[in-house]
Amino acid sequence: MTISSGDLDNMSPVQSARDFVHEFQKKSDVSLNYLEVPGGHHCFQVFSSPRSWYTVIASAEWLTFNFDRKTKESSARKKVQIHELVEWDWSL
Repeated sequence: MTISSGDLDNMSPVQSARDFVHEFQKKSDVSLNYLEVPGGHHCFQVFSSPRSWYTVIASAEWLTFNFDRKTKESSARKKVQIHELVEWDWSL
């Protein structure tokens, strides 16, 4: 999971995101990336900009890390199948 927050967000203060991430990490062992974007306002990632690309890069790094880790765990047991690495939401 990647959580991003702009440090200039006036609708959802950055400290709220920091507190959430801190509590989440204390109570869960789920992999989490936190990205705090300098100069980012509320919904900064909605439109393409240099700031929104930070979110894309952080999400890609999280996916790569978790994909590689899951692949290594699975391949130690048997050949990996793509459906074992990706959670599909068939309700869409």
